Amino acid sequence: MKTKHLLLSLLFLLFTQVGWGQTQIYVVDFESAAGYSTTPAEFSDGGTDYFTSTFNNTIGSAVSVSNIQGTYFFGAQDIDADQPTEPCIINIDDVNISGYTNLEIRVYLAEDDDGSNQDWDAADYVHFDYDIDNTGSFSDLLWIESSGATNTAPFIDTDYDGTGDGTEITSTFVQFTQNISGTGSLLDIRITIQLESGDEDIAIDHIEIYGTSGSSNDTDSEAYDSGSQPAAANIASTSTAFTDVFEIEIEDIGTADGLDTKVTNIRVKPHSTNTADWTDHINAVKLNNGSDITIGTVDITDTYIDIPITSGDLDITDGGSDVITLQIQINNTGITDNAILSFMVDADDHGFTADNSGSSFENPFTLGDFNSNDFTIRVTASELNFVQEPSNTVVSVVMSPDPTVAATDANGNIDVDYSTAITVTS
Repeated sequence: MKTKHLLLSLLFLLFTQVGWGQTQIYVVDFESAAGYSTTPAEFSDGGTDYFTSTFNNTIGSAVSVSNIQGTYFFGAQDIDADQPTEPCIINIDDVNISGYTNLEIRVYLAEDDDGSNQDWDAADYVHFDYDIDNTGSFSDLLWIESSGATNTAPFIDTDYDGTGDGTEITSTFVQFTQNISGTGSLLDIRITIQLESGDEDIAIDHIEIYGTSGSSNDTDSEAYDSGSQPAAANIASTSTAFTDVFEIEIEDIGTADGLDTKVTNIRVKPHSTNTADWTDHINAVKLNNGSDITIGTVDITDTYIDIPITSGDLDITDGGSDVITLQIQINNTGITDNAILSFMVDADDHGFTADNSGSSFENPFTLGDFNSNDFTIRVTASELNFVQEPSNTVVSVVMSPDPTVAATDANGNIDVDYSTAITVTS
């Protein structure tokens, strides 16, 4: 356990003077296909008719928005051009809000700027609505409307009367926050989009649900560098073993509640030295704290890995700590020689969650970011394979086209460092 324990406890006591902070309950960041559903299915013509996350489909390069929160976002434009269903709907269902009050939604919004004028008409809208405990009746939450005329800019509709009268939505993503009235057990968010023509578009990113824990449980559990990171190493491209790559120490500060921290999710992101595309290079991950920890279906994306854990399968004893080792198994095909895998925990957006029945995590982590060493995937050639074979060969005549040979491992991955001379004669 770290000597920082006392410091964190003092910080916690200071924070309690000003009340309990809010906790991130749920996030949809569109860096994968997880966390939401749509009606109809996502689609794009590759240009300016689309209803899709850019993770799932490509949209036209002419669509320009800035301050994207990651790599991908969800966009919609001219939704009836290629399919008949309108309006189109994004659903976020059954978010567990048990024990939370002071609920709010936080979301980044943008709209591609047409330049000389904007193109939303009076009939265009994007509505965020919510339902608590599956009543089937949705309440107004956050509405975006035109200012009421033809070819106008979109604005927040502060009084839900169908006319935008608040902050303008521009081509730069800006975060908007709206309180959610009430509480219960389950929260549904419905986003209804009605944009029927070219240049009528919306871009949505990083939807978060926040709330205040209704209990007096501690909210200061921490994750930090264990101080004994696995040493940098090479991983053979043919390896099927799990390799220890990152150690995370999780501590329950033990301030007041006498309860364990029941970890329900661990998130890691690529460190700045990482060059490997994670979806291409990582096949599977495991967690270990002396024995394998039971985990759920892991979400591996190029910008983060989320590792869900059922409450009770990783409990940090009140006032104690545990070192968790992340282990990875690489893919054996489609990989790049000398690609580097490195991992970090982002203190400001850590994605660690815990069951509300026990202590929960500090947000952000007080001790800051921390990272692994570098793990380099090495391809060692074991065979030669023709990349291009000559189609016309005659003895003692130059082959046409020139033959090309690659030095590969048994799985066809190219060893870019192979330098032995190869002679091919006809």
